Amino acid sequence: MKTLSIDIGGTTIKSAVIDNSQLFDKKSFPTSKTLSELTELLQALIKSYQNNGSIEKVALAVPGAVLELAL
Repeated sequence: MKTLSIDIGGTTIKSAVIDNSQLFDKKSFPTSKTLSELTELLQALIKSYQNNGSIEKVALAVPGAVLELAL
């Protein structure tokens, strides 16, 4: 199963296709300054892979605090 993995970092956005634990088609872009720019970049990136049928899933890694919730 091919997964498009996208890591949104503070300075760069990195992506790669993962298939059978192997990385393919690695890319890197500067992190967008606005939410609308980020949205456009992510939509274009995902759409480019969808158009040629090379992915089945998308995984996102985003910065932020990890919170422990007591239930």
